[in-house]
Amino acid sequence: TGSTDCALESHTRDVNSVAFSPSGMQVASASDDGTVRLWDAQTSTTLFVLEDHTDWVTGIAFSPDGINIVSCSKDGAVRIFDTRNGELLQSSRTSDENFRCVAYSPDGRRVILGHGNGRLQLCKTDMIELEIGWHGHATVVTSVQFSPNGQWILSSSRDSMVKLWEAQTGALISAFAGHAFLASSAIFLPITTYAISTSTDRTVRLWETSPTGVDSAAEDTPHIRRFAAYSPDGQSLISNGHSGTLQYYDANTGELGSALHSHTGFKCAVYSPNGLQIAVAGWRYGFELWSAQSCAIVHFVRTSDEPTIPAYSPCGRWMAVLIMSGGVDVWDTHSESKQVICRGQQVTSLAFSPNSLDLAVGHLNGDIRIWETSTWSCNIVIKGGVKDRAYVVYPPESSHLACCYMSGAKGIRLFDEKGQTFRTILEHDKFNVHQFAYSSCGQWIAAADRQMVHLWTITSDGMESDWTHVTTVEGFFGKVGMVIWRPNTIEFATASDDGSIRAWKVEEESGNVSVQLLWGHGGTTFTALGAVLVGAVGLSTTNRKLLEQRGAILESSSSANDCP
Repeated sequence: TGSTDCALESHTRDVNSVAFSPSGMQVASASDDGTVRLWDAQTSTTLFVLEDHTDWVTGIAFSPDGINIVSCSKDGAVRIFDTRNGELLQSSRTSDENFRCVAYSPDGRRVILGHGNGRLQLCKTDMIELEIGWHGHATVVTSVQFSPNGQWILSSSRDSMVKLWEAQTGALISAFAGHAFLASSAIFLPITTYAISTSTDRTVRLWETSPTGVDSAAEDTPHIRRFAAYSPDGQSLISNGHSGTLQYYDANTGELGSALHSHTGFKCAVYSPNGLQIAVAGWRYGFELWSAQSCAIVHFVRTSDEPTIPAYSPCGRWMAVLIMSGGVDVWDTHSESKQVICRGQQVTSLAFSPNSLDLAVGHLNGDIRIWETSTWSCNIVIKGGVKDRAYVVYPPESSHLACCYMSGAKGIRLFDEKGQTFRTILEHDKFNVHQFAYSSCGQWIAAADRQMVHLWTITSDGMESDWTHVTTVEGFFGKVGMVIWRPNTIEFATASDDGSIRAWKVEEESGNVSVQLLWGHGGTTFTALGAVLVGAVGLSTTNRKLLEQRGAILESSSSANDCP
């Protein structure tokens, strides 16, 4: 019926892992409160509370015979308990390990452990003795499991990958790429030739675990575009590509350039203001600096937690990085010193002022804090009045700050140097703007609104002038996550959850504004190869170009009538 039979509520902090015993008569749970609890599945009563761990207990598993439980913890400990009396049977602890998950082999003689740094470790259970270990993923291993026959090991990771390993040697058999975000778990089906994985990209994927090493995810599988960035000279565009790559594009033609791999994966990447380097935020505790010309890694900067979004100051001195656990790491590129601001606070966006004197930080609760970069003191706190994620942007050549909220509430608000709201623009019931960008000239705003992009232009010079909505770009099959302007042009690019990266050009003629598609890649799979459309009406210019790019032949009614 889907109704709750009982609730087990004795843990005092988050529960990280639960497991049924092979008989189904017991349940084990592991928690951030540092305990392992064993429950009677029929009566919901606590049988034992195992309190030997000194930190979060992150993984737990029953032995195949149900007699023992193995647990692992962030404190580097692995412990085996007797389920009959709660006695600690084996214990091993290292000072530098950060275990996240654990699983028994079918014969109960070994356990496989997943680490916070991406390592996998195979141990014998009699003495918890290391048998073999290897670096399997770029970041946290989220799940591990032996195949039913004990020959293979399946692992998933926050680097979005699912991998298949040979259990005796740790040799890689297959690597399955297809998830757009972190792979949260992976399990074998009872028939070993298939596995299922889940992800925060809201998909469940079925894989054929063939020993040939063939990846069942096709290279053209649609994937979410997380970011896009133009080079300062406007000649190149980068975005996350397939299988965890950073893809280069020619900004003029859309021609594919290099597809680069990072040791830490890709969450976001930005060019330095001089265009010589690319800062790559990955899945490890730090970001990489790449040479934009040679694509070689020239520096690695460690952060206090996993980075999410990097931002350069226009002067190039400061690099600010959003941190997953809360706060902003600031790196001085001159002295290479680092500091943390907004520590422990949930931050959603960053924007440096054009003169690099201020850093605006948008928060999850709608507040905005403005930090002075000369002293790194917070001088202004703006209460948003909207309990929603704040997205902040500085217009070009302006000390004023612009902000929208992810739900689209209240349009775009403009603040003066003192943090006072002096104007609200683009406010309309039908608009739901969650991200926006100014053109280099400051005369245009492109704003992402669910599966479309709106375009506004300023009708006269100055901040007090009116903004006029001129057109809407549609034709997306997923949420438009990012819109960015090409420097010194009236062209912009969009990155969408439908997997597309597209470049657009704004054209003005006799007072009319239109947006033309220049080129595009990815997106929901669709082909019109060989299709002939005669006398089609109601097609926008964008849709006509999309059809032509996919192989359709568009003919007018008059030309069709001329055919024999």
